[in-house]
Amino acid sequence: MRLGVLSDIHGNVSALEVVLRDAHEQGCHSLLWLGDIVGQFEHSKECLDLVRARCVARVKGNHDEYCTRQTPVHGFNTPACAIIERN
Repeated sequence: MRLGVLSDIHGNVSALEVVLRDAHEQGCHSLLWLGDIVGQFEHSKECLDLVRARCVARVKGNHDEYCTRQTPVHGFNTPACAIIERN
C-alpha cells in the first residue's frame, strides 16, 4: 500500500488537483495532510473541501491556525495576511 504525504498548498486549488491526480496515478491508497491548506491563494474553501474528502488524516498548519482565530495576523507577507484575514 502506498501512502501519500502532502502539505503547503496554500489555497492553490489548481495545483492541489494536479497533485491529487498524480497521487492517484502513482497508486496512493491513503493521503496524509501536513498543514497549510489555506493561505497565499484565493481558493481556500475548495482546497479545504478536497483535503477533507481525500485525506485520511490532517494536521493544522500555522496559516490554517490563524484562520481559526480572532487574533491579528503577524509574521506573514502582505498577500498572505490579506487572504488569511478574509478567511
